Amino acid sequence: MEGVEPSLRLQVATMRPEDSGRGLARLPRRLMSELGLAEGDVIELTGSRATAARAVGPYPEDEGLDIIRLDGLQRLNAGIGAGDFVDLAKADPKPAKKVIFAPASKNLRLSGSLNALKRSFGMKPLTAGDVVATTGQQQISRGDIPPELRNLLNTPAYALQEIRLVVKAAEPTGIIYIDASTEVELRPELEETETPRNKVVLNAADAPRQSSVRGMYVSYAWGGDGSRQDQMREEIVDQLCAAAISHGVRVIRDKDALTVGDSISSFMRKLGASKRVFVILSEKYLKSPHCMFELHEIWRNARQDKSKFLKTIRVYRLEDANIFSPEDWVFWAVYWKEEYELLDNLARKHGAATLGEYGYRRLMQMQQFHANVSNILGMISDTVLPRSFEELERHGFEDIPY
Repeated sequence: MEGVEPSLRLQVATMRPEDSGRGLARLPRRLMSELGLAEGDVIELTGSRATAARAVGPYPEDEGLDIIRLDGLQRLNAGIGAGDFVDLAKADPKPAKKVIFAPASKNLRLSGSLNALKRSFGMKPLTAGDVVATTGQQQISRGDIPPELRNLLNTPAYALQEIRLVVKAAEPTGIIYIDASTEVELRPELEETETPRNKVVLNAADAPRQSSVRGMYVSYAWGGDGSRQDQMREEIVDQLCAAAISHGVRVIRDKDALTVGDSISSFMRKLGASKRVFVILSEKYLKSPHCMFELHEIWRNARQDKSKFLKTIRVYRLEDANIFSPEDWVFWAVYWKEEYELLDNLARKHGAATLGEYGYRRLMQMQQFHANVSNILGMISDTVLPRSFEELERHGFEDIPY
């Protein structure tokens, strides 16, 4: 039909960590040609909702594959997951008259230079309801990105760390971009917002299901060297935190909730005493003293009762977490026995005083992990676990325990 842009339906794959947050979509040049796209052109992505991205060429190994690579925020904004299909078409973004941003987390209060914020998102395609990150535009640019787009992405940083914002409103509607004439407003705190496409309760305190919201927690191993597994863990938690908003609640994670000077151990104990904890189980998790302390606290607060323990946790197991056989349980018990013995032997060699109070606590925790990890993993493995993020979302939010 004349005037209608051609469209495609492609399977979604994940983006490399170095491209995350830039608002890019990588797809084969052959398909870009079919859509009449040049590098840097804006496309509309439609899953359960519509969002936008700038199209660039594929990674060398992807040429010839009918896939589109999107980062975690783009998949979140389109309402899709890795492996799902998304519809895409060339878009004609309009310059925005006004854009209103707000923090994407309830526990965050913001103020700062509107000009810096404007530069951070200048020319980036946006739609009302999108969740965006301030630091994705500040990363070192890749050599395979066209110079014009590279200059666009290399904007001054708005903050020294990543800050996630939600686009509360934009004028005009549809896909827009910020230019020199756009009026930008930053709301200091999160509050309820409504867009023409959907209504989302963004402030957990306003959620009708709860009279007093303390929040759900997520326990997972974050950080690392940027490997695919590191990226996958972050993407799942990003999706989880965003999904919670649509259910009128919030999911609390340590790196968002803790600020300089806060007690890590106090946070972990609060997590362990929570009525609902999402556990993203990975090999790195099972080797982390902090993660295992959180899991052990949940188990301890459930009084080692299987029904109470399983009512509290919602486990999403990644492929590298081996937990289903007695051999697996023995492996992890031996792992923590050896960690305990290593630290215990050092203390015996150099004197118990060298451990100090906090070192002794860690030693005792390792002893507890060694003694109890088989029972904990046995309880988890005796349960049908979610096989997709959609199942995790349904299982996690169908019976909000507040």
